[in-house]
Amino acid sequence: MSYLTSAQQQKHRALAAAYNPVIESLYQDPELLAAMPYYSQLHSILNDGVMRPASITADRYPRVSNAFFDRVHGVLAGELPVDQALAELESELTRIKRRNW
Repeated sequence: MSYLTSAQQQKHRALAAAYNPVIESLYQDPELLAAMPYYSQLHSILNDGVMRPASITADRYPRVSNAFFDRVHGVLAGELPVDQALAELESELTRIKRRNW
């Protein structure tokens, strides 16, 4: 297992298959940044990330997830305008939260 987690292998896997490394210093590696300039932003996103809603919403997570999915799908399928989808999502999440997530 230490072979796959080595800096050398993580760098190789990032370059060959776009796997995100877990070694923080690789996000400043000049070769990786040249190949994937977005790594400079990705590092801060990964560092500042927050836990999945499942840890907050607990057993209500499936309902929250479905609410997001339904609205995003509606927008991408051209069935809902963005403003309407956001309003509906806010309303549904407020309703779900009222039941103590």
